[in-house]
Amino acid sequence: MAVLLYHLPNAICAQKVRVVLAEKGVPFSAENVVNRLRDPEYLKLNPNGYVPTLVHDGKVLWESRIIAEYIDDAFEGPPLLSEDPFERAQTSIWTKQIDDSLHLNVFILSLTAIFRDVFLARPEGEREKFLAFDLTKRERTKAILKDGWDSHYVDEAVKRFAKLTADMEDALQNGPWLVGSSYSLADADFTPYLHRLTDLGLSRLWKTKPALAAWFDRVRSRNSFDEVYKNWYTEEEVAAADRIRVAAEPKFGAVLDRLGLD
Repeated sequence: MAVLLYHLPNAICAQKVRVVLAEKGVPFSAENVVNRLRDPEYLKLNPNGYVPTLVHDGKVLWESRIIAEYIDDAFEGPPLLSEDPFERAQTSIWTKQIDDSLHLNVFILSLTAIFRDVFLARPEGEREKFLAFDLTKRERTKAILKDGWDSHYVDEAVKRFAKLTADMEDALQNGPWLVGSSYSLADADFTPYLHRLTDLGLSRLWKTKPALAAWFDRVRSRNSFDEVYKNWYTEEEVAAADRIRVAAEPKFGAVLDRLGLD
């Protein structure tokens, strides 16, 4: 059964799908679509113009949460969704947060600290074609390009992740994983988000949260964590990520201080 993943190595939604494929032991081919998201041929596969897109035996899927659930259903390997209806619902509550607010907010943080300078380096007349199709993301992007670190959207995004890490700390008082006694799609989905927060210099958010810190150590010790970045980043890209973290950490630290958050 041929599996092809269209992705970007550093895209969080693609990272979580790669983690799920690894957890299920599914071999796959990957095609990097950098600078091709608006190409007509790619838009035939994914009319939303983003990653990931999964093609399995000619059948095309997009939306990372749907892809992850499909992979769990379609392939053998350790189940990532419980057979218990309540635990399945709890997993959905966790993963739905990503679609509802978390992904937009990590986009805001990443844009501010990483991609804003790239956007601004483009000629003003060319920036429009690189904006997301999603109207909310377009509006947020324009606001961040204009106001940068002073945008109120940055504060709101940091507050949202402060709440998330507090909620995760509370949930992990009950066991080693976010839902039930076994690793699940909830753990897979949130792994790249915690990694991105680390890359942004925001690991301070769990400095005083021992259960969450221990959870992050556990997911990083799994073989599937290599799919977040190790298997896909060059040494130069890892070094660049380190430079971004060093530059962003004091700026986000100042935001946390101003908001009274840890």
